[in-house]
Amino acid sequence: MEALRKELEKLAGDSTSHSFFTKLQNIIEERLKEHISVSTMERIWGYSTRKDANISVRILNILAQLIEADNWNDFCKRLQKESCVESELFTNSGAIVCSNTDAGVLVKIGWLPDRVCIIKHLGNCRFTVVNAENASIKAGDEFSCTVIEKGKQLFITNLTRDGRPLHDNGATHYVVGKNNGLTTAEILQDKEQKGSTPYNI
Repeated sequence: MEALRKELEKLAGDSTSHSFFTKLQNIIEERLKEHISVSTMERIWGYSTRKDANISVRILNILAQLIEADNWNDFCKRLQKESCVESELFTNSGAIVCSNTDAGVLVKIGWLPDRVCIIKHLGNCRFTVVNAENASIKAGDEFSCTVIEKGKQLFITNLTRDGRPLHDNGATHYVVGKNNGLTTAEILQDKEQKGSTPYNI
């Protein structure tokens, strides 16, 4: 979501300005013939106690189209590809590049204030949640991501629970560590290790 906000700020200017949301609203109406209320945009930028958790897929699709993506899903895929290339170029950064990670590998991720999850790579950048503490995602949930790196936001897509989108509005995308990035990102077990390996949440 932070990446989307930054792209939109390039169009309409400083988001701390009082006129920012009105200007962005006008751009949306002129270019796309769509309407998004100022209060909705304030939630997206965190200027509301409701924040961006209740933003519909329709709204996200409109905003993504404004920055020349087909829809929100297309924007997320494009962002993941860019992140993957960046991480592969800087291999000393400590990033876990999922396309280079074997199926069966366990990864521990954590983010503020006290969220911790153990996830298992299923292959093809697809993960299942093995265990979770204080998080919205739960054991058994599945999602896709391309890069996991401490200190960076984790962009996950195709988030499902029991084979269905996690949220009733059909949203399957999620940003982990939105404000401060991941506090933990480490491989716990390689698939070649024999037997079970204990891990602590």
